[in-house]
Formats: sequence, C-alpha cells, structure tokens
Amino acid sequence: MNLDAGDNKSKSGESVPLGRKLGDTFQLALLWNADETVVVYVDGEKICEVANATIRATDGWGNKSFRFAYKGSGNKASIIDDLRYLIGTIGDFTPQRNMMSVFKMIKKLRRTGRNFTCVVAGGQVDEYDENYNECKYYYILQGLDNYINYIGRREDDANLLSQLDLFVYNSGREPIAIPILEAMLSGINIVVNDCEMIREITLNGKYAVLYKNGDDLDFAMKTRDVLLDLEDYKLISQVVKEETRQIFSIEKHICGLKHIYETINN
Repeated sequence: MNLDAGDNKSKSGESVPLGRKLGDTFQLALLWNADETVVVYVDGEKICEVANATIRATDGWGNKSFRFAYKGSGNKASIIDDLRYLIGTIGDFTPQRNMMSVFKMIKKLRRTGRNFTCVVAGGQVDEYDENYNECKYYYILQGLDNYINYIGRREDDANLLSQLDLFVYNSGREPIAIPILEAMLSGINIVVNDCEMIREITLNGKYAVLYKNGDDLDFAMKTRDVLLDLEDYKLISQVVKEETRQIFSIEKHICGLKHIYETINN
C-alpha cells in the first residue's frame, strides 16, 4: 500500500511506501498545518508531509483510491475521491433502518449533476443477511461504485459526522433514530423521511429537511436542494445544534433512552 503524494515537500509526485498491505490494521494520523499541508503518521511514525495525497486501499466492496482533501476551516479532514460534496449515512442493514432507500436515492441523485460521494457506515447482521445482500447487489448492478464508499461498521460516528456536508437517513421500524439525534447535536445538515417518530424528534421538520416517506425521488430532490444551497443550510444547522443541545442534553438523552428500552424490554 502506497501513499501517492501529489505535492510532496521533498519530491513532487513521489510514491511513499507505507509498509502496510491491504487487510492490515494500523493507525493513520493526519496533522493539518496552517498552510493547509498535512503531515502523515503511520503507527506514530512520521511518513511524509504533503499538500494532497492518495492512499490506495479497499472500501469493503472493492478497491478504491481515496484522497485526503482540506475542507472548510480548522483541523477538519475528509477522505473523499476528489473535491466533491461529502454526504453520508449510518446504520446497520436491518429492517429498522432502510438502507436500500438511501441507495435508490443515490442512483437518482447522480442524474442531477451533483458532484458527490456518499459514505455508508453500517454492519451486516446475521439474521438480516438479505438486507445487506440486497443493497450490495444493487450497488454492483447499478454501477454506484463511483458514488458510494462502504466503510463498514464504525465506533467513531461523531468523527464521521463531523466530516460530512450532509447526513441522509431513512428510518424504518426503529423506536428512535439515534443517528438523527447525533447529527442534530453535531450541527450537521440532515435529510430524513417524514415518519411519525422523525417528525417528533425534529419538531415536525424544524431541525431537518423532511422528504415523503417511501418516495425515493423526493428524497433525491430534497438532498439536491440542500447541496445547491449548502452555505445557508450550514448556518441553519449551527442554530439547530445549539437549540437541540438545550432540548436533548446528555442527561435527558440517556434517561429518555433508558426509559424507551425498558419499555420495549418489558
């Protein structure tokens, strides 16, 4: 596995060996400098300093090339194919979270001319293999590899959310959409279906853009509209962040979830 440096400090165009192969587990750390260059560390060892870079690795469903690009202000890095809008969704492949709706929306969104990558974070659940396989086959048959990066289940949802321009979601039969709460509390733009539970936690759409439940075209159009006016929506999302942090404080959030799960279990 190499890091292809487009603007290496010592030698432009140099390919730097990382000493790792596909399938290896290692720590990759990026330190952004004030001049927007980035220092790359692997397992604590400084590898190089670059303005942009490509790491050739796997996305879980096929080999991909990802580029590290500086987005926005502050120490905020995104792993993307190029300078595209970065949208994403989180959730295991289960009936409670309708991931297929997101995949169908992506197919329709690509026809609008929007330049984007969608990161899908979620795991395969043994008892719901058909949900996972259905999405995987749809991804392959519809040629969505240039638009979707599947990264599997993650333990750092907050870090992933912080890198997104837009969070998209479809809630099925789950009692509460925790990823939506996390996205609102993180100040991320959200497009989500208008089921009863979602309407309740978003205050009837005040804190998210709602699309018609089961309407993949409306899902794509609402997503496109947010991307077209992203700067204004970003300002709105920061207001949502402050208001929702007052409404859904950590203590209230935890107590509420405990009550919900106790009710379900009983």
